Amino acid sequence: MKTFKNIGRFLKRSIESIGIMMNELHASTPLLRGEDADREALLLCHSLEKGMGINEAEANRGREKALKLIDATSRIDDRTSYPYRESIAVLSEYISFQECAGGDVSEIRKVARSIGIDLQDHTQCKAGIKQYEKQELLKGTSVDFETFVFSKHSMRDYSFECIKEEEIIKAIELSSRAPSACNRQPCRFLYSLDRTKNEKLSGMIPGNKSFYDRIPYYGLVVADKRFFSPSEFFQWYLNGGIFITYLTMAFHHLGIGSCIFQWPDFYETDKEVRKLCQILPSETIIAAIGYGKYPENAKCLVASRKNTEEISHIF
Repeated sequence: MKTFKNIGRFLKRSIESIGIMMNELHASTPLLRGEDADREALLLCHSLEKGMGINEAEANRGREKALKLIDATSRIDDRTSYPYRESIAVLSEYISFQECAGGDVSEIRKVARSIGIDLQDHTQCKAGIKQYEKQELLKGTSVDFETFVFSKHSMRDYSFECIKEEEIIKAIELSSRAPSACNRQPCRFLYSLDRTKNEKLSGMIPGNKSFYDRIPYYGLVVADKRFFSPSEFFQWYLNGGIFITYLTMAFHHLGIGSCIFQWPDFYETDKEVRKLCQILPSETIIAAIGYGKYPENAKCLVASRKNTEEISHIF
């Protein structure tokens, strides 16, 4: 009897897995066709910057990629978007870099002008390379990171003190430093300071039933699948997980506690949550985060961690 139950569970999970794959395939049609100019431009930006970072960079190295970047940039619809602004900044830095290295950038300038790209319009983005002294890189060693990490807990009880929007914006600003594949930065944090909206969202979050009324704020981390190629299927979850780590650490730094809630595929409230939070069709919900100011006293789980021998292996 037990064997039949296990087989049933296996079949059920297999069907669910196929359903998840089909759902992602349906939502990722532009990704599979490789049509997204934003993704193409950011990948080329990253490649050109890596080339500029090589110690013995050659004159004219990356010229064909620069021309491809101009083409991709010309196909970006929103000229106020980050991919467009970053592309202009990288192209401008690449031209300056090549001129110093003795490269010929006349064709690059000519092609850019012919399609109306202004390479001087790059004041909003930083790009290229920068030299850092060792002392600057060692600044992080002065931070008491051990105390910081051990003082952070997954919170299920909060003060109902109001959080200022500038605090959330600061946390998001710090989170933007999270590593992402080729600097594509596919993640967003969706939040609201409106109590009614937070109360409505609290009833749609999985895993909070026994303490939903003790969490004043909720937000969602989403990742845009358009920024990934067909060979990077599901990598948006990896990028999203890294972003969540930075975000919750940033919250802790600002005196804000948090609790992460996994978001199951095909969750019953998915459509309702998407409508409430205005999630784009190309975005996947990575996780929900409950957060709020720390209370004067709070019960926290004393959960042991695996020892280092259990989570390490020398090979």
